[in-house]
Amino acid sequence: SACAGADELRYGQKVHGLVVVLGYYHSLPLNNALIDMYGKCLSSFSAGRVFEELGLRNEVSWCSLVFAYVNADEIDAAYGVLNSMPKKVDIAWNTMIAGCARLGDIQLCFSLFKDMLEDLCDPDQWTLSALMSVCGEAREFLSGCVVHAYIVKSGWGLAVEANNSILSFYAKLSHHDGVVKMLESICLLYTSDAAD
Repeated sequence: SACAGADELRYGQKVHGLVVVLGYYHSLPLNNALIDMYGKCLSSFSAGRVFEELGLRNEVSWCSLVFAYVNADEIDAAYGVLNSMPKKVDIAWNTMIAGCARLGDIQLCFSLFKDMLEDLCDPDQWTLSALMSVCGEAREFLSGCVVHAYIVKSGWGLAVEANNSILSFYAKLSHHDGVVKMLESICLLYTSDAAD
């Protein structure tokens, strides 16, 4: 974890070697940490190799591998891993949607969102924030308004991350009325919470 946080691939590889030499190569938590480290260091090939050598895998293993590919901008490989997951979870969906949003692929983001809903996986503030962000980057006002409405109707309107992404969306599109209305509604919410 320390090597991943410092983006130190060389030290991470040394730690990986120690894990093998000391006989801990069957430890699921250690292998998951190695997949995560390789993903954060943009070494998706090594992350995939550790994943393939795992005898036992859990949701963390799968999600870490999805992240490794997304972080290296290997969206097709990440999508293949997502589709191979025994049970797709919201973290994997969010990772995919956020990665595609970072790359500015609005169509793929909404396609993944549709698939997520069809898979009966509930979107959360992170999912919706990524969708708002890609709408802002793509200057897609109508799509952003639809996502904003979905956020409110689904009950995520109080989530800080969702509100920040809505504010950013309206600001990027220079839609001053939207920004003012959002700020007024946020102030109103916090004022009513403080009164309770």
